[in-house]
Amino acid sequence: MAIEIELGVAADVLSMSGGDVSINAMGGNDTISTGGGNDFVKGGTGDDSIKGSSGDDTLVGGEGNDTLSGGDGDDKLVGGLGDDRIAGGTGNDIIYGGGGNNTLFGGADSDTFVFGDETDGASKVKDFEVGEDSVRLEDGVSVSDITSTDKGALVELDTGATVLFEGVTVDEISAELGWSAAI
Repeated sequence: MAIEIELGVAADVLSMSGGDVSINAMGGNDTISTGGGNDFVKGGTGDDSIKGSSGDDTLVGGEGNDTLSGGDGDDKLVGGLGDDRIAGGTGNDIIYGGGGNNTLFGGADSDTFVFGDETDGASKVKDFEVGEDSVRLEDGVSVSDITSTDKGALVELDTGATVLFEGVTVDEISAELGWSAAI
């Protein structure tokens, strides 16, 4: 059974070790580090820093500009409404960009980057590995266009959001998304 912790509205610093925990950060600019269990942490309204460890963690950003780090394990990382920085770490991670202008790193192993109707900003995927990582579009979201930039392939979604896949070509990301330009 997981230990459940609800933080207050002030800026809190919490470091856990071992066991499964469930933490609701509420408000404030919180700094949270989990231990070796399979943990669930939900950020609040502040600019939170949430770091997982060796378990299979679920880390959810809140309304602020959050930093989520999965650590080891197969983690689920969900950006919130702000401009988030999300790093999967080691393991087969699932990374949801969320709203805002996000910077996403999968890390080692096979990672899945997910974009849905909440994706509304200009995000960057910094380390997409063709043939190892994958992209999933949800909530009926589709690709409007893919263009080449000096940094990589820029995918425009029908939501108006954009995702820059750095170091990836248009052909590579088009094949990953099953997309071809209308003639």
